[in-house]
Amino acid sequence: MIQHIIIQIAADNINVAQTPVWSVSPYSISNFLRAFQEKTNAYTDQANEFVVNSFAVIQHSLQSYSGMLSGAGVESEYKKSMVSSKNVDEHAIFHRFPYKLLASGHFSLIAEIEFIEGDVFEHSAFREAARLVLQNMKFLGGQITHQELAGPLDSELKLKELLKEQNYSGLLYRLNNERLQSFVDQGYSPAEALLWSTQPLMDSTGKEVVNKPGSNFPSLIGYQLLEHPGKRSGTREANHRHAYAEPVFSVIDRVPVRQYLHNSSGLRDWSLLWEKRFDSRSNTLYVSNE
Repeated sequence: MIQHIIIQIAADNINVAQTPVWSVSPYSISNFLRAFQEKTNAYTDQANEFVVNSFAVIQHSLQSYSGMLSGAGVESEYKKSMVSSKNVDEHAIFHRFPYKLLASGHFSLIAEIEFIEGDVFEHSAFREAARLVLQNMKFLGGQITHQELAGPLDSELKLKELLKEQNYSGLLYRLNNERLQSFVDQGYSPAEALLWSTQPLMDSTGKEVVNKPGSNFPSLIGYQLLEHPGKRSGTREANHRHAYAEPVFSVIDRVPVRQYLHNSSGLRDWSLLWEKRFDSRSNTLYVSNE
């Protein structure tokens, strides 16, 4: 049985920027929801076991802390080495790719989940287990200061009605591979394309400019495996297989929530539902909503 839940999260000290990409990425959210699924399933009986099929990300607010930007001197040389053009503005690189940035943020994660036992699951038991699990989790490296769970809801229509009733606002994340590819087609290297296809994270004064409809940012969306995954000693997740891998980047757009709520189309129609996928030809594990 397919259900929808909304997890509202407010957190401090979120690690939102590490050269050269934002870590507030759908891939990071996917890992968070995977951990939430595993921990909640361990807390409940078999009747309430579920899997997360897909998810959407709503960014309500994101505010950086002053003084948290670091590594400017050393990292500027690294950033210049990312591009081959001799005419690249170092200031533009720096303000798109800060080295380290901590922030407080408020997000809502809409998860499309499927209960393994179908109609057998019990709402209250699931909600209580989920609440206990969220209390003891971190969100993108930050401390969760507030969490709230809504649902399960058995249709997207009910989900939309709830979002309207609670006057939801914010920005939904959507992949924009076409924008990145357009710069590659013009002859830019992949690193240059990633640079010029996105807006700065901050202006010249260090003030954030990312919370705007239509703005976009470079993002980690997956990894290309360099070897077959296997068990390794000394890892944090002993039950998971590990492998050396190269990161895969793309560009993320932001779509106002109100546009989705005031349209009859669903999340999937708007390409707003992210799913984890594996491309066997390139050996790449990634998330996409295309």
